[in-house]
Amino acid sequence: MYGEDSTNIFGADPTNIFGADPTNIFGADPTNLVTSDCPQTDYFIDDAPNKKYKSASGNGIGVDILKQRIMDLERELANQVERSEKILRDLDSTKYAALKYKNDLYGPVFIDGDQKSINKLLSRISKNCGPDVLKEFKGTCDGSQPTVSQIFEWLEDSGYLIPAILRDFRATETVVWLDLTYTFEAMKKEVSNKFITENRFKPTEKQLLNRHMLISGQLLAVFALPNSFHQLTSLKLSSIPIRNADIVNLRGLKMLSELFVDDTGIGNEAVAYIVALKTLRKIDFTGNKEIDDDAACNLIFLENMEIIFLDGTSMTMDGIRKYVSTTKSSKLSQITIPRDCRNYLNRRKEIYCIERKYGMIEDPSRVHLLPPSHIRAQLKFHYEINDKIIITGPIEELAKTLKNILIRRRDDAKVMHLAGGRDK
Repeated sequence: MYGEDSTNIFGADPTNIFGADPTNIFGADPTNLVTSDCPQTDYFIDDAPNKKYKSASGNGIGVDILKQRIMDLERELANQVERSEKILRDLDSTKYAALKYKNDLYGPVFIDGDQKSINKLLSRISKNCGPDVLKEFKGTCDGSQPTVSQIFEWLEDSGYLIPAILRDFRATETVVWLDLTYTFEAMKKEVSNKFITENRFKPTEKQLLNRHMLISGQLLAVFALPNSFHQLTSLKLSSIPIRNADIVNLRGLKMLSELFVDDTGIGNEAVAYIVALKTLRKIDFTGNKEIDDDAACNLIFLENMEIIFLDGTSMTMDGIRKYVSTTKSSKLSQITIPRDCRNYLNRRKEIYCIERKYGMIEDPSRVHLLPPSHIRAQLKFHYEINDKIIITGPIEELAKTLKNILIRRRDDAKVMHLAGGRDK
């Protein structure tokens, strides 16, 4: 229209109307329209599906893959946390079980002045004996906190040391003296009443004895548990029917110095078990008819024995003499003997000469040194008291007779002294 090429109306290249490269109209790289004097900011679109990052190996990794990996790591971390929490719970459960096992094995420990410990003990008493028993005990406390010893002594005197309660006290070091007679009487009465209620008739003497022995067996079984009453020095089981085999449960009482098993019905087998108690200084066997002369060979090994009661047993003077003459104890100072033995000692002045006469020997070990004439002379001292003594015959027989008389005389004198008797 202007007489010019319509494609270049300004007389210039239409692709560069400003006389410059159309790709750089400002004389600069079109991909960098910001001058070097302005701060430069990079913009990223994280959720771009085609966005890629390089891994450590240089390979390209997409955002979706990274997100998946993060989710997998989060799940794995959550699983690890859950496993760790389970391990902690299992550890707590194991610790609790271990503590319970330790208490069951060695006995719980209760501490004076520790309210939590005392409350735990009282709670166990309530559980095993009943809330009425606990209420009865608290009525004696005047509102003050009781000690472990006070609780134990009350239970002992009231007859509530049943096996379950006795087990709880076995690790208590303050328990040094224990009497189970009251508890046995209470348990015996309860068992007898239960028998009558269930069977509607009075049990026979044999049935009662068996049940009573079952009760005593349950009580004595507690002493066989580990760490059971290691500080106990005195144990009283008087008049409690006991089976011989149950005495073996006492062998762990390493500090026991006094044992009262009078009128319990035990015999020589029980004596053999008791010998394991090397610390015994005093023992009462009174009234046990099943103990006879055969027990002497075991009794002699009680090395620390000071006082022993044997009255009411079936031991004769032969067994008593054997015991006092061969005992390993140098501390024996007192002994009681059956009535027949005491009657014998009271009339021994009719059996041989008990006086110390001039020229009469007393030591049986000197007999073999005497000539025949002196042996006959020595026998005459005793013949004057008892004309049944033979003073004639072979000298070997006479020497043996004299030695036996002197041995009996010596041992009888020792028994008389230990039994607190004296010649009239």
